Amino acid sequence: MSGNQAASQVGAQDSVLLLSRKFKAPRERVWRAFTEPSALREWWGPEGFTLPKAEVDLRPGGRFAFQMRTNEGDFHNLSGTYKEIKAPERLVLSWVWAEGAMAGVETEVTLEFRTRGDGTELSVRHERFRTRDERDNHDGGWNSSLDRLAKVLAKR
Repeated sequence: MSGNQAASQVGAQDSVLLLSRKFKAPRERVWRAFTEPSALREWWGPEGFTLPKAEVDLRPGGRFAFQMRTNEGDFHNLSGTYKEIKAPERLVLSWVWAEGAMAGVETEVTLEFRTRGDGTELSVRHERFRTRDERDNHDGGWNSSLDRLAKVLAKR
């Protein structure tokens, strides 16, 4: 491995993205926002993105496939496999981009949904990034997406 490649590698703590959000919605509703295609289409993706394709086979070993569209008309395809499903508490899935710098690289996402007072706390653990840049790019995407989810949940 060359010096440049070694410098781009990250330690275990740098390969993990941790996020936490509280939503003013019941846990079951937040769960459905992540597991039902019609609900996902309302919010999934960073600001300015749409989700023309959302396929969900919600069972252990089942697959999901999302196609996001940017304002500019570019498409980003994401797919993975559900590894663990404990409704409405915990969802673990693989995450693989079809194009771009991370094409074919499998990361893993763990979502935990906890009732907190009159709302739901969502914990996101996205791990196995190869570089800090990959992690930080996903940090921006997740935060923008979760901002959109908060707006959708607040409307009802």
